[in-house]
Amino acid sequence: MKVPELQAVLRRKKLSAAVFVSLEHGDAHMRYFAGFSGGGLLCVPAKKRPFIITHELEYERAKQTGIQTLLWPKKTRLFDFLRTKIRGRIGMDFPSVSAHLFLAAKRKFKVKDIREEILKIRSVKTDEELRKIRKACAIADEILNLCVKNFKKFKSEKEIAAFLEVETIKRGCSPAFPPIVASGKNASLPHYEPRTIKLHNGFCVLDFGVKYEEYCSDITRTIYLGKPSKKDIEVYNLVQGAQDAAIREISKTKNCKKIYMAACKSLGNYNRFFIHSLGHGIGREVHEAPYLGQSKDRLEEGNVFTLEPGIYLPGKLGIRIEADYALWKGKLLRLTKKTGLVSV
Repeated sequence: MKVPELQAVLRRKKLSAAVFVSLEHGDAHMRYFAGFSGGGLLCVPAKKRPFIITHELEYERAKQTGIQTLLWPKKTRLFDFLRTKIRGRIGMDFPSVSAHLFLAAKRKFKVKDIREEILKIRSVKTDEELRKIRKACAIADEILNLCVKNFKKFKSEKEIAAFLEVETIKRGCSPAFPPIVASGKNASLPHYEPRTIKLHNGFCVLDFGVKYEEYCSDITRTIYLGKPSKKDIEVYNLVQGAQDAAIREISKTKNCKKIYMAACKSLGNYNRFFIHSLGHGIGREVHEAPYLGQSKDRLEEGNVFTLEPGIYLPGKLGIRIEADYALWKGKLLRLTKKTGLVSV
């Protein structure tokens, strides 16, 4: 997928090849460019066809990708073997490589970081990628709606998280990440891990996504356990208004920082309780480029991303509203359903 775009980058930067490597469960870029999730190395030469180097355990599976597959000779160092196939400077995504592998590569090649270029290629989705993300969004929406409908049957945060995971598996998918279920004051912790405790009245944050055919969705709904006060409703609507403000700003600019600042401004005095970025790209990974926060990123045609404003009052409450969008054929498409505050 998009190998020609990567090769064009390599030629422009005068690199011999891009190299992706993981000795255990595969590399995200390896899965993207080759469809291979096993341990080994993917080499994408600037002017020749890609090839995979892997060991006996993964050899037959790697061959099923249709990409030339080479057996890693026993008692031979991986980059020694690679050097018999290519020479010159290679590009790698530095943060995705272990220190051990990075140093091994540097002993045999001159290495340049091409992370930014790789992420940009992956951030622009194809029609087929968008189709899969749409399906992942639809499945997650369906499961969340079922969860809310049956909410009174649940006894704990952990039980709800288990329900979300089981319903995901029933539909032939896998969770995009461990679900977050945070009730009452626990909702003030953005990365809270659900526990086997009684559900608390007040706001309850449900952050959930599924992976359908390797593509992710990422949705957060905040519901209310009990009867919300007028003030509770006002604060919830303020967070929803921040998402709406971001959408309006996207119609004016594609500057991610300006979009983020528009959401912050709409929160008024509560903006100091908005403690994370506004959103991020989604695709094969649940967090991809572009990043809508204090970054230099810009939205581009083909980007699929989240908008997830939130406020977190320590020890009191948390509200996050996250939806998935695509910038597609000049329009902003909402991929997940919009819901208001639901009380259960």
